[in-house]
Amino acid sequence: MKNTDWEEAEFLTEPYIITSHKGWTPVVNYKTSAGETKVFYIGPFSLYKGLKPLWEQNGQKFTGMKFSFKKAYDKRSAPYEVKYDPLHAV
Repeated sequence: MKNTDWEEAEFLTEPYIITSHKGWTPVVNYKTSAGETKVFYIGPFSLYKGLKPLWEQNGQKFTGMKFSFKKAYDKRSAPYEVKYDPLHAV
């Protein structure tokens, strides 16, 4: 799967902090459409803009949020795009 392909996700946890090469980094565990559990880095501003309405709709909780995401184009610095069905996102 390329970064520019849509990937479905469901958050399984609330945010927590891990140590990375940049210092502390906020992350959330998520489940893919294939049933795999992965770590989702929630720091990028483009993710914040895309996920904030869904987070508010979900009672300001991450756990249970369902959405799809991808990179806008194939470059490390590319912003993320987020989409979800408002009626079935939580």
